[in-house]
Amino acid sequence: MVAVNGFAQKHPNTNPNDYINYRPVLGDATIGWIWNEDSETWSSPSAVLVTIEEVRAIRTRMLLESDWVVAVSDYPNSDKDEWIAYRQLLRDYPATYTPVEQPIWPAHPV
Repeated sequence: MVAVNGFAQKHPNTNPNDYINYRPVLGDATIGWIWNEDSETWSSPSAVLVTIEEVRAIRTRMLLESDWVVAVSDYPNSDKDEWIAYRQLLRDYPATYTPVEQPIWPAHPV
């Protein structure tokens, strides 16, 4: 594989006219990607797992974004209990978290 005109190229010989475009080259994001000749697909060499520190940081931001609901004593909507339950799920999330690529977060009340 080589990069030509911003695309990762597979070439059976050295003739530039025979290059076949397969995958855009996105800077360092393509380093380490592996081309499977049999399935003609790209695969990541290793998954990037979200660490517990990143989970806590995201969780803290989500709690801060929902502070306004519980901080206001005269919150006008009837879903305040749902927001309180949602915030409790966020607080408990790191204790049950197993590192994955895409954490599934509790859904906030609509």
